[in-house]
Amino acid sequence: MSAIAGFPGLSQLLAWPTEHLTEAADHWEAIGGRSYGVANKVWHDALSIDWHGEAADTLRTATHTDMLTTSAAADQLHAAAKVARSGASDLYTARARMGYAVDDARTAGFDVAEDLSITDRFSGGSPVQLAARQAQAQTLAGDIRQRAAQLVGLDHQAAGKITAAVAGIRDTFPQNPTFGAPPRDNLLGIANCQDTDESVTMVIKVDTRTGSPDVPDGLQKGVITMFPLNGGSGVVELGPKWTWTPPWVNNYVPIN
Repeated sequence: MSAIAGFPGLSQLLAWPTEHLTEAADHWEAIGGRSYGVANKVWHDALSIDWHGEAADTLRTATHTDMLTTSAAADQLHAAAKVARSGASDLYTARARMGYAVDDARTAGFDVAEDLSITDRFSGGSPVQLAARQAQAQTLAGDIRQRAAQLVGLDHQAAGKITAAVAGIRDTFPQNPTFGAPPRDNLLGIANCQDTDESVTMVIKVDTRTGSPDVPDGLQKGVITMFPLNGGSGVVELGPKWTWTPPWVNNYVPIN
């Protein structure tokens, strides 16, 4: 029997890979779950911050939008994983059927070459026997061709479905994400500042050992303490490591 043009070799067909699809599915599910978990936590953290004002609202809106966007991307990755697993299952079945067809030919006394050509190991016999063997060889060769075509076709279908399933996900997030242009004279979320020619150096300390019962999910933001260093405009040293914040800080630097 003549070789089958347009198909991979026999050894490649019998070892057609499927593991890459299941590995991709595992990876996509893990990435989707982990990405959503991070985005959701960032959003909850933004809600728990004791901070108010325009910049705080902008932060919370942006993190909520990011969480929804990430959720949609995670759903898409999970859907793509299902497509990949389905494709792997179809290919595994088609590869097995290809193997069965080759085994049938070999069991019947025919050799199947790398190029899918079939050679009869039986020699001699009457014209009737030879004709019957020739007919059997044609049937077996046709079955092998059909199985090979199904296997290659399913591989192309799986590739197309997976490409469609992950389409656009690369562009879900910008390469250099930002929350947009910050407000002019923005400092610690302050939209508008008034220059008084006064200055002060503040120290902010966070004690994460102490939690707050109003923080969502039982997370702990800790106790945040802020105080000015001695030497700033209007700062009064009341004692060792004990300073008094001048009123202008509260009047002109509205940190909420």
